[in-house]
This record gives sequence, C-alpha cells and structure tokens, in this order.
Amino acid sequence: MARNIGSKCKICKKYRERLYLKGDRCYSDKCPISDLKEVRTGGRKQLSEYGRHLLEKQKARIMFGLKERQMKNTFVKASRRKGLKGENFLKALCCRLDNVVCRLGLAAGLPQARQMISHRFVKVNGRVCNIPSRTVKIGDEVSLTEKGKKLEIVKKALEHLDVRAVPDWLSLDKQNFVGRISRELNSEDLAQLAIDHRLIVEFYSR
Repeated sequence: MARNIGSKCKICKKYRERLYLKGDRCYSDKCPISDLKEVRTGGRKQLSEYGRHLLEKQKARIMFGLKERQMKNTFVKASRRKGLKGENFLKALCCRLDNVVCRLGLAAGLPQARQMISHRFVKVNGRVCNIPSRTVKIGDEVSLTEKGKKLEIVKKALEHLDVRAVPDWLSLDKQNFVGRISRELNSEDLAQLAIDHRLIVEFYSR
C-alpha cells in the first residue's frame, strides 16, 4: 500500500471531502471536515482538463491505498472485461481483499486491514490468505483465524459498525467474524464512493 507520511487530514482537506484515511476517527466529531458543504464550496483556482483528470485519479489512488503501478495495472485488466471501463475499474478496486476486510468492519481502516492480511489473520474460503490485492468474488467467504478473532483492534472496529454500516453488497455474520460478497456492485453502490470514474478513464486513455 502506498504510504502517506504527512498528515492524512491535510490530504482530505486538499480534496475537500472525507477519504476515510484514519479509520474510526473519520466517522467521529474529531474529523476536521465536519461540514463537507463548507469545505467543498471554498475557493480554488480553476483547474485545467488534465488537472481535473489527474486530481480524480489521485483521489481514487489514495482512497484505496495503491501505488501508481498497481492502479494502472488494475485499470488495464478491468478494461479487458465487458461493460463500462470505469465501472469495471471501481468494482475491481472494491473487491480487493484488503478493501473487503475494511468495509466489513473487521478493521478500522485500509492500513490495518492490510496488516492483518499480511500477518495471516484472514482467511478466504477457509484458507489463510496473505495477499491484500487478491480479488474476492461473489459468494467467497472472508473470515478471521482463531488468533485474528482475539485481536483487540478487531473488537474495537466491530464496536463502531453502528456508525459506519456495512455496504449493501456485503453481508456480515458479526458473531462468527464471517463476511461475504453477497451480490455484484451496481451503479448506486459505486456512486457512494464519490469518484467520477469517467475522468479516470479519460486520464488513462490519453
């Protein structure tokens, strides 16, 4: 995962919206971007067409914690599938194992989810998987190992599920620490990401 050394809150201010880079803090009153409308309507110099494309691509890259090479490779693979390139690209990002673990609420944020996977606390279909970039498909079962279930960070993350609900395309058995991709993501699910995939397609299609 691409590492941001500087202040994560400053990154959110730059893009004028919450990118959820600090886990549960982003869902609390401690988040400096408490009024998204006020942040978004602030002054900003006019961007060029290339600048708008680049800004949207960078926003998506930061949200999913990827390096540029990973980002581009994901786009190239998604472009080969049937359907809209942009939607296929966002679906591929959402179905990464680290993102699924995070969205299920088993981790407070993407960095934490990636660490749990790398330390072999996560299983896919009953087998331990330590590859954060693995694609999770519809019906696949994502669960925690016995050691993973005892992690304090997991217990704290699950306590905040009432604040950050599990997306509709995922299902979670909270008692058994088991989640699944219950259906394919649709346009409404992707719209909640607040990413204009058309700008990203235009950026990589230059």
